[in-house]
Amino acid sequence: MLSAGQLARIIASVKNIFAVADGAEFTLEANPETYAKEKFAAYRALGVNRISWGVQSFQPEYLRYLGRAHSREKAAEALRGAREIFDNVSVDLLNNLPGQTLEQSAADLRTAVDFQPRHISCYELTVERGTPLAAEGGTPLAAEKTVRSELEAEMYLQTKKILAENGYAQYEISNYAQAGYESKHNLAYWSDEPYLGVGLAAHSYDKAGGRRWANTRNLQDYLRRIFHRETETENAFNKILMGLRKNSGIPESYLNARQKAAAQKLVSEELLAWQNNNLCATNRGRLVLNQILLELM
Repeated sequence: MLSAGQLARIIASVKNIFAVADGAEFTLEANPETYAKEKFAAYRALGVNRISWGVQSFQPEYLRYLGRAHSREKAAEALRGAREIFDNVSVDLLNNLPGQTLEQSAADLRTAVDFQPRHISCYELTVERGTPLAAEGGTPLAAEKTVRSELEAEMYLQTKKILAENGYAQYEISNYAQAGYESKHNLAYWSDEPYLGVGLAAHSYDKAGGRRWANTRNLQDYLRRIFHRETETENAFNKILMGLRKNSGIPESYLNARQKAAAQKLVSEELLAWQNNNLCATNRGRLVLNQILLELM
């Protein structure tokens, strides 16, 4: 974790190059085990105005499974302490963990709500090939996938219900916020806005030029920027993908004639719906968003 002095130097460099808007969202993502009151108070003094905690779960068995370094108690300390320093605190949680029940998922959500963060992200666990979790048997068998997919749908609807009952409005498939605390940088990604990533492995998007690129993960190669110029098809896919994740959906102008016809078929199947001239995913559609994208593209 960066020291306050290191962060101060980075901030000074950013302000020397860019004009930073007053009230700009300044998020620091951190893991609960890094919390120390004096350190985070120093971050706040430097201008950090939003903390996002990678909690993932409050249950010891899942913290062990995920290889997390913090305990339930440390997560609670970090959340409680951060709320004393920052007005805007976010919590990341995971659903669809192996063997996870609806009751366990609900317990994690209610524990998070007890600390009254302004924002809660609840993502589905995806085990990628080649990762430690996959090597440990984190990828379910086909028969298990069917059962898990049904439970995943129930967890999604339960998450939406519990958070709505506690004052958190859904504004994207996996993201919920109290009024006025939607994540600005998240919305920029999903709204096809350009962004610049600085540092190892950082990603950027040049909307005008239609290109995305990622910086190398290798320090020795860092100065060689790796650019990937998107084709028109890739750019269109990403705009639709990001837009349909939002509650507000995508404008009709994003679609060509073939896609509009495909969209109408999906509307008739109640997977998509037109709202205020925007095409949006329904609750049913959100559960099969990848399939919708295949139909549209």
